[in-house]
Amino acid sequence: MAVISITSILITSGFEINKFVSKGLSKPMNTQLDFTDLFIILTPILLIMYTLKLFIIFREQIIDFIKGFMR
Repeated sequence: MAVISITSILITSGFEINKFVSKGLSKPMNTQLDFTDLFIILTPILLIMYTLKLFIIFREQIIDFIKGFMR
């Protein structure tokens, strides 16, 4: 289930990035690209990825902590 939700988030963000890049490239060349939209899109994705990475690294300790907390 988590894999499906992460995949859908990545696909959606890919469409958003594609829309952003095509919108930015259609501007005249003398205007600068505004990367604020790109950072707004990528920040939650990176946050989710790093949270999952930390959970994968420390999963045994997290599970032991939860088991000890539930007792």
